Amino acid sequence: MRLIKASHLMIGVLLCLLPVAFLQAGTVKAFLDRDKILARETVTLTIEIDASANDTNPDLEPLKRDFSIHGTQVNTELRLLNSQPSATTLWRIELEPKRTGTLHIPPLRVGKEQTAALDLTVQAQPSTDSQTDSGTDLFIEVQTEPAKPYVQSQIRFVVRLFCALSLWEGNLTTPEVPNAVVDKLGDDVSYETTRNGRRYQVFERRYAIFPQQSGELTIPALQFQGWVTSDDRRSFFSSTRRRPVSVSSDPVELTVRPRPESFKASHWLPSEDLNLKADWSSNPPQFRVGEPITRTLTLEAKGLSASQLPDLPMPALSWVRSYADQPLKEDRSDGVWRLGRREQRVALVPMKAGHFTLPETRLDWWDTRQDKARTAVIPAVEIEVLPAPGQASTPTPLLPQSRQIPEPAVGMTPTSSSWGSNGGVWPWATAFVLLLWLVTIGAWWRSAKLRQRGNGETENQREISLSVRTAKRALRMACTQNDAAGAAKALLQWADMIWPLKPPRSLGALAMRLEPEARNFIYSLDQALYAPATDPWNGEFLWKAVKRGFPEYREVEQPGVLAHSRLL
Repeated sequence: MRLIKASHLMIGVLLCLLPVAFLQAGTVKAFLDRDKILARETVTLTIEIDASANDTNPDLEPLKRDFSIHGTQVNTELRLLNSQPSATTLWRIELEPKRTGTLHIPPLRVGKEQTAALDLTVQAQPSTDSQTDSGTDLFIEVQTEPAKPYVQSQIRFVVRLFCALSLWEGNLTTPEVPNAVVDKLGDDVSYETTRNGRRYQVFERRYAIFPQQSGELTIPALQFQGWVTSDDRRSFFSSTRRRPVSVSSDPVELTVRPRPESFKASHWLPSEDLNLKADWSSNPPQFRVGEPITRTLTLEAKGLSASQLPDLPMPALSWVRSYADQPLKEDRSDGVWRLGRREQRVALVPMKAGHFTLPETRLDWWDTRQDKARTAVIPAVEIEVLPAPGQASTPTPLLPQSRQIPEPAVGMTPTSSSWGSNGGVWPWATAFVLLLWLVTIGAWWRSAKLRQRGNGETENQREISLSVRTAKRALRMACTQNDAAGAAKALLQWADMIWPLKPPRSLGALAMRLEPEARNFIYSLDQALYAPATDPWNGEFLWKAVKRGFPEYREVEQPGVLAHSRLL
């Protein structure tokens, strides 16, 4: 850390915006750098104003009831938001509370808007202070919680540099702890306080330490070296001079507890608080055979990093296929805790219609606040899967239920009379010749219709072939330019030529008609279009998969009959 000169009127020079309390009211926001302080300490209130929508100064008069205002600092920041210029005005007000207890910062009016109310807890100064006396100009104070942490759980380590002199610059070493992972939390905080009747400026830094093995743990002493300025009236040419200063903290000894033997889960998750939830891509979700729907599982834990959070696998079920996306991992901090987050998107594609149960998801973890095992649960979900569009819920029988005897043809009704009765053999011979002639005429007419239909089908096939080639060229161009939207449009146009009776209306529906290797590239394209952007989509892989065609199965007009084909 590099410290530079700061006065109590310009306390915002090293101030970082640590959002301990953060509330928003329209284009105006207000937050404190800390929500708990000691008496005679200062706290910084920051008011953030959207300058493009509100250019009025805040009314600070209501603060004077419970606080003394030591100084203000106003800065304007310019930035681009969605390619549009945006201006933000920051008011930083240094406050000193007039009393202890829970103080209420009322809403402050800024033009026609106002900030949200905030609360600040002010605690009394300790009656005795073993770490300093009125003659100490510079010292380091460290605070560690808890005293007996669990292995791989977070240790909250706070370092405070107290300086009663005008600090010019300096460096504070970073804790190097054997067999532990050390992460810095947020930015540094600067404020003023009083110890034993003496005024100090405080520079505060916070760390998260994760011990990797049980047993004794030592956090070594931290070193500060810097320069301070003081009056030098002995010099004719200068009224100030610089001198070096250095100070060390005391080392900290901790006992790290092992994983409890009673905890039998596969993953060890020691956390202050853990939440597990599930969301659907549509609300309420509607399930239909062959159409994918996305389920997002989100795991959040206080006091754990995202790398410590396990994967949440989807159980193998006979009625549905699942395709898990790459998990999204995120580490955040509220200035006190490491906040780990893991988001897993799973595409569920029902394979058959009916009523099914999606089983519950359970995750065991260890509650470090209550020191006991707990289980996070996503309840089971009852799902009704509808048939695919155009598919009957019950199959139509291919044969009639009962066999019917056809009516005899006219003129052919058998009688009990003999062959030569009622006119003899000639009437029957004449009828036979007439019937044979009718059969011949019918055969010739049917042959002509077949030839005509065959010529028409040949023309249709030529038109379809040309359309497929056009869609293929469009897909190639979109993949070459890494244009995900253009590739999706060309793919669906292509599929419309292959399945004219039942064309797929989405990439997910198209993927279900293809073999697994090609299906994965379709899901990757779908993710690039609708999932939060992580890496840019690369169309090279999709084009390699389809440029030579890939096998698929398509339904023809007769129900239940499948014809093997290829996308050309």
